[in-house]
Amino acid sequence: MSFNTVAAPDQARPDLRRYFYCFKFVELAPYVYQPYSIAIVSEDGEQEFSVLIAEGLEKASADIRSQVEGNALIMSRDQIKNYLLGKFVKPAKKVEFWSFQDIYYRHMFAELFGGIDRNSNILFRQTGVEHLLHRDMQHLYVGMGKPLHVIGQQPPENKFDALRTAKWGLWAFKQFRDFSQDHPVSSVPITENPENLCRLFHDWEYWRKEDGVIFPLSVGLISQDGKTMLHGIFREYVEEFMTKDPVHYNEHEVFIARKVIPKIMKDHQAIWGKSAEIAEGIIDMIPEIDLLELWSDHDVHDRYLVGATQTSEGWGIISELRHRKKVRAVLARDTVHAQVHLGWPAGQPAQMLDTTHHGLGDARHNREIFNYLQTYARQNGIQADPIIPDDFKRSVSSVPLPQPLLQ
Repeated sequence: MSFNTVAAPDQARPDLRRYFYCFKFVELAPYVYQPYSIAIVSEDGEQEFSVLIAEGLEKASADIRSQVEGNALIMSRDQIKNYLLGKFVKPAKKVEFWSFQDIYYRHMFAELFGGIDRNSNILFRQTGVEHLLHRDMQHLYVGMGKPLHVIGQQPPENKFDALRTAKWGLWAFKQFRDFSQDHPVSSVPITENPENLCRLFHDWEYWRKEDGVIFPLSVGLISQDGKTMLHGIFREYVEEFMTKDPVHYNEHEVFIARKVIPKIMKDHQAIWGKSAEIAEGIIDMIPEIDLLELWSDHDVHDRYLVGATQTSEGWGIISELRHRKKVRAVLARDTVHAQVHLGWPAGQPAQMLDTTHHGLGDARHNREIFNYLQTYARQNGIQADPIIPDDFKRSVSSVPLPQPLLQ
């Protein structure tokens, strides 16, 4: 068990606190990923938090339980949430939670706070945190040309040890920062539209069951130029939802029945199919390209569902894009990060109510927001990209992957 609550001293950036975190989890079924442990360390190394998650441990295998029980504190999700809010995370204008390829982690973090990303933001704001942002070191890794030699392979470890992985993430972040002083991080600013970059805007409508597991109901995707789009309906989960007795709906299911299902049923141009068929449709609409950016609004569940949706062969969409379409890097992007970075510009386009809670309608609005932010950044001469931290040396470039890739 690790449970260090020593208060972190003020740092050189008093308005910013960084934490590095990791979940250990098991895949029980498609879309069912159950975390059984969580670990968090602060950037200065003064704070550590590592516990087992009671709800996940109950569903873990006997082998996992034998490896982790007895040497770590067990807490419920509510206890973890209350501890993070009440004691662990210190007030700051901006708090960043960092991980490496956090497709699943951010979703699991949100589930600690009721399953809605905005819930965690609201709750942390009440403790003095103005902005809570989740950051992915994959962006730094790609922007430096994938310099694997800088961090090497992750050191041998007990694969069940979340704290060791979180500490490795902190170490890797510092290695990247030092490396950037001589090899600036290259990124595509939102003001640029280079030929080797494809931006897609996506939104997923989903069904949260009683146990907190989410399943996709629909997905909307649209290209930046608005010429390519897809609205896919996940037949098996919509049909399963429709068979449930409304008397037994939970709060989220009441919302789905009133706001989401009617719009799904009215869209006669949508493509209906099983999960694997929708996955193939997404892959087919993406061209062969160096870099793919997937943009969404509060993308905690959107990026998770992209990662969890598989083809009939059992491969995830991102893996198949690398294999079939030769996409060299896929980056999940959040318009909220861009809005925070630009100071929440006034005059952003409002969304018509009849297009909300509709996969393609929300994706279109997200595209409109991005295009507005892009114009705003161009008019105000803002080149820096919000995915690159201020204490990294950066190279604003329309070439996202330095050539050749560093070995």
